[in-house]
Amino acid sequence: MVTHQAVNNAVVEITQYMLNSVSQEGSWGTVDYTDWGPIISALNVEHLLRCGLSIEDTWTVQNDTYLYQCSIKKCLEYLSKQIHDDGSFGADFWDTCKLATIIVEQNLYSYFDYARIHSYILQFVHDGGLQIQANDYSQSAEWSGPGTYAACAYYLFCADEKDLANSVLSDVISLQQSDGSFVGKKTRTGDNVIHPIWHTAQMLRTILKSKFCYDADLVQKTTHWIKSIQGDNGEYDDFGQFVTYYTAYAALAYLSLPKRPQPNTDRSIGYLLRKTRNGKVDDFGGTIMTAQALSAYLNPNDLINVYQTIQISNAKKLLAENLQLKEEVRSLSEKIKEYDSKYADSDIILSKKDVWKLSLWFGFITLVLGIIAPALINIIVDLASNTAE
Repeated sequence: MVTHQAVNNAVVEITQYMLNSVSQEGSWGTVDYTDWGPIISALNVEHLLRCGLSIEDTWTVQNDTYLYQCSIKKCLEYLSKQIHDDGSFGADFWDTCKLATIIVEQNLYSYFDYARIHSYILQFVHDGGLQIQANDYSQSAEWSGPGTYAACAYYLFCADEKDLANSVLSDVISLQQSDGSFVGKKTRTGDNVIHPIWHTAQMLRTILKSKFCYDADLVQKTTHWIKSIQGDNGEYDDFGQFVTYYTAYAALAYLSLPKRPQPNTDRSIGYLLRKTRNGKVDDFGGTIMTAQALSAYLNPNDLINVYQTIQISNAKKLLAENLQLKEEVRSLSEKIKEYDSKYADSDIILSKKDVWKLSLWFGFITLVLGIIAPALINIIVDLASNTAE
């Protein structure tokens, strides 16, 4: 059974993992699909902002090799550099539309050349780019089709280009299959290149944002197909890592409906919860898509407190480590006093090895206390400031 607390705990865990996994340049990526790095980074920024981080918030990243500070601002600087000269972004048109949507919804206009991105999208649509991509069987256009149409229309609604958005959506709604699904490209043997759930789930979310939401037959037919192909354990089966992606998209579609269909919603969310291990789900792409789905399950007030929960947890951890080190220093001091008393009138002879060990130990404790104390003070001050506000 899916519980609110279990989802909240998973979102906190994933968010902590994401904070600890950002690169020094402010990006996240994936080994299998390196050109997805920019869009995965954009989705991570969107998630962190929803979880209560501000643009100026900084956090410390520590791994086996590096110790450095990062911020949302640094991540936005990285993303801004990924905008191509023509205004496009990422690996394909879907990426561009999604980034533009994030800019509008999170009010990030001042960090991007938004006018150039917006103009590129409008020109792409007016020039028939969506239709051209849908009929292009090249490898680079494998994700084009209804899912990309949906992402484009969704952005246009956000950008208050409602007439154009309805036009784009109307064109693709007419292509709905008799079973209620929306399909993209097919191979020469007739197999789907990308699972129809990717296209259909996004279409449902966008339909619900448009005037077509009042078409009960359309909504019901689309929803019925999504429910009909769900596996008993909640997943949407396909090859490799995309099972997580597709299940997350289905969950987002369910959660967009005015009334969540049960038990389908809980089955998809439950599957994603079971896949989460120490805040990670497959690769970075699977992790951020899981974060998106689980976050949609929570209400906005819960979500915006996620970062504060992480700060409190980190503060408690630092305090515990600080107290432990102080106890070790106290114990050493007691031993020194004991030796002073015992050997007050004796000559103590230490080997070079003993001296080296003692100096190394005290140096280490001094260094750690010097690092932890300021960090702990900063966290406590930030928490006190947030509480006061």
